[in-house]
Amino acid sequence: SESSAGALKALFPALSGRVPGQLERRIEAFVVHILPKRFQEFPQGYFAYVRWYMLAYVAGSTCMVLSTQSMLYAIGLGAGSIPMAAALNWVIKDGLGQLG
Repeated sequence: SESSAGALKALFPALSGRVPGQLERRIEAFVVHILPKRFQEFPQGYFAYVRWYMLAYVAGSTCMVLSTQSMLYAIGLGAGSIPMAAALNWVIKDGLGQLG
């Protein structure tokens, strides 16, 4: 099993040492699952890239869901379009992923 030592510091150096011990251990146990094996050997620039990439991915996904929701609302589906927008984006993304 991959050691979680340094996982929080690698991804979020500003949080390291500012989080209570038990919470830090839980965060480390989670973060180690999203980092590649032997992440301690990666250059520090990799983690800056990962943070920006993750932010861009979340922002892009959010924009896609909001635009689909707006489109569904515009064609008259009303307030129930939020869950449908998320589901439709998921189906489209996975469906197109199967083709490519």
